[in-house]
Amino acid sequence: MRKSAVLAALALGACTQAQMQYKADKNLVETMAPRINSCFQQVEATPAGRIVTNLLVQDDDRQAVAKMSINRNATTDEQRALLQFSTAVQPCRDMVLQTFGQIDAGMFNAQVKFYGNLDLAYVDIISTNVTVGSGNKFIYAARNAAQREVSSAEAAYLARLETSHNAEMVARQQALAAYQSYQAQQQAAQTIANAMNRPVSTVCTDYGTQIRCTTQ
Repeated sequence: MRKSAVLAALALGACTQAQMQYKADKNLVETMAPRINSCFQQVEATPAGRIVTNLLVQDDDRQAVAKMSINRNATTDEQRALLQFSTAVQPCRDMVLQTFGQIDAGMFNAQVKFYGNLDLAYVDIISTNVTVGSGNKFIYAARNAAQREVSSAEAAYLARLETSHNAEMVARQQALAAYQSYQAQQQAAQTIANAMNRPVSTVCTDYGTQIRCTTQ
């Protein structure tokens, strides 16, 4: 492929580094999401998991209000289940953090903060420092805050990619324009060189006592 065609492809058609990064991150999420969901589902399907999911506020929980109104301490069985659940769910959390850690620090930090808040709530509920309802209120607030922080981090991540993409496209267009200008200069120089180097011939014609010569 000629250089001009390569530059044209770079300027107009090829993916920028930002686009390639986004595609790689998207592929990572799409690859990891089923594994992460399966991990959490398996833990939640255990006896301890069923007790905890019925007791504590979950994502999009229709029973959230009722759970935040539970005005009692956790029972011994609930305490034991919560302790078992918090240990069993750790590998699932690790997969989430590994995924976010490869994509964006802001998303990663928001998720780390959320898991830390969950653990604080678990400790307070297990140790009966708070009622189940109070613990659920804390979890509910922490979950909403985490969703906002992750959304904000995602928006910042996309803005950075967009800025990088635009800057690279401008640089590519400038490179293409510079090369096209160079080509035009080379073509003009070649035209002059061709004119200067072409063969010279002189034709003379005799008109009686006069001779007329023409050089071409």
